[in-house]
Amino acid sequence: MIQIAGYILSGGKNRRMGGEKKAFLTLENQTFLHRISDALSVFPSIYLSVDHHEPYLNQGFTLIKDTYAYVGPLGAIYTGHTQCSEDALFVVACDMPFITKETVQKLLDVFHVHKKTVVAKTKEQLHPLLAIYPKEVLPIMKSMLDEDNYKMMDFLKRIDYEVVELDASKKDTMNINTKQEYEQLIKQKQMLSVEEAIDVLVKHTPFYEVSEEVALEDALGKVLAQDVISKYAQPPFPRSPLDGFALRGEDVKDASKQHPITLNIIGEVYAGGVFEGVVQEGCAVRIMTGAPIPDGANTVVKQEHTTYDQKVVHIMEGSKPFENYCPAGEDYEANEVILTKGTYIDGINIGIMASMGYDKVLVYKQPSIGIISTGDELILPGASLTKGKIYDANRYLIQARLKELGIQTVFSEHCKDDVEEMVAFIKDKAKDTQFIITTGGVSVGVKDIMHEVVEQLQAEKLFWKVDVKPGSPTLAAVYENTLLVCLSGNPFGAAVNFELLVRSVIAKLTNHKQWNMKKKLAILQDDFPKQSKKRRFIRGYYQDGFVSLLDANQSSSILSTFIGCNCFIDIEAGNQGLHKGDQVWIHLL
Repeated sequence: MIQIAGYILSGGKNRRMGGEKKAFLTLENQTFLHRISDALSVFPSIYLSVDHHEPYLNQGFTLIKDTYAYVGPLGAIYTGHTQCSEDALFVVACDMPFITKETVQKLLDVFHVHKKTVVAKTKEQLHPLLAIYPKEVLPIMKSMLDEDNYKMMDFLKRIDYEVVELDASKKDTMNINTKQEYEQLIKQKQMLSVEEAIDVLVKHTPFYEVSEEVALEDALGKVLAQDVISKYAQPPFPRSPLDGFALRGEDVKDASKQHPITLNIIGEVYAGGVFEGVVQEGCAVRIMTGAPIPDGANTVVKQEHTTYDQKVVHIMEGSKPFENYCPAGEDYEANEVILTKGTYIDGINIGIMASMGYDKVLVYKQPSIGIISTGDELILPGASLTKGKIYDANRYLIQARLKELGIQTVFSEHCKDDVEEMVAFIKDKAKDTQFIITTGGVSVGVKDIMHEVVEQLQAEKLFWKVDVKPGSPTLAAVYENTLLVCLSGNPFGAAVNFELLVRSVIAKLTNHKQWNMKKKLAILQDDFPKQSKKRRFIRGYYQDGFVSLLDANQSSSILSTFIGCNCFIDIEAGNQGLHKGDQVWIHLL
């Protein structure tokens, strides 16, 4: 079997970066180096080509010092092959932070078929620093180095290779070579895709594994913090599945209505009782459903297939040994793991643990989550609606959705558009809260205060804006040990990003993956002719593989058309309109 290793070229003097090592540039709080190594995680070994060791120590890689430093990647690849035992190297430049596992696998699939050099290509451009090079190319590399010819394109002209066409829009082959390119990249990445935003939020969600023991009847809706192991076999003894007579199957194998077999009744046993004797040849014990099958008996004949009096029973249908017989441990054996750590506790699981004799269970303690709505225009439901005011719907909607996910909020309050008040409030509440959700104040208006709030808190800003409609102005930050997610003030915008983003945070905080949204394909039942410049989510109703629009008006300020919605229809950026019969992706609520 061909052995392949990952091989990252860390670069030389990095003149165009002002000497800054490209491998240590960061994107979404992760270095280029570690983003690339994540994509190469399929390989048992990942080597790092370096000009000298010091900056790269303690990074978790095997370092290969380039013996041809500063002559270019050809020398680094040659050095790698001379020092690594693997048959081939999957080479990636350290300035390609967008390389994905899917692209790595594409190149690997072609290499395993052709067993020769594989090079990535986009449109008409070859990318020799995203390629797989087997040891067979070593002599050609050596001859070029001896000729002082270090050009990778000249090298490709001398060898036989396969090409893997990549989609340039996916950015796998994008290089960051200059400070200007890097600054532009960071500026662009302030707006993340939904998937990127989820990744960032989950990485910064505090690890919360506090457990507590609760009474079994209080465990519903919680998550197991340990494996649940059976104390005893279930059932703990062989038992009868029906009312009838326990006997030896050998005694009645030829019984029929025409030729009934008569046995002596030597006793009876009910559920909860025990027959102390042993069933011998020619004998039977009257038995009820759930009762222990007596020693010596190995089957039960239904009462309907018998006639009997106080002393004898006439068996009118045969029964084989261990027919109508529930053995001990039929459900589960003693010391068997029945429910695993991380299991969501529903009614069935409560019943199973009760059957095992558990009256208490260790569960994850619920995290502390709070909600703050902002806006001078907001008033509480029930108050008189005065001119210029609206009722605070977002806070109630989010609190209710959290309850539906089994989360009781520790606070749900409203703050005015006052930076100092909001800063003080968050500082106070964050002491005992893992996650705070806010709505409103995240756009670019005069009263959009959350940007300044995050700045005054000296919180670590994770991102602002998600490349989606509605709810694009979404802000995320970490203040001390508390994650802040600031949602749009528009009702549907807040609702969409609660489902798309916040549920992933809840899933990690509660140690329960079921709260992550589920995505599937469906057939559209209606036309939606409106063009979508940005990626867009609209309300829909899904049933049996088909999805229909609930209303033509999909404005982010309208909440009433959310009624009956059980999914969002995911429309890609640049879509010119959807038509009945189109296959679309949906996200189930």
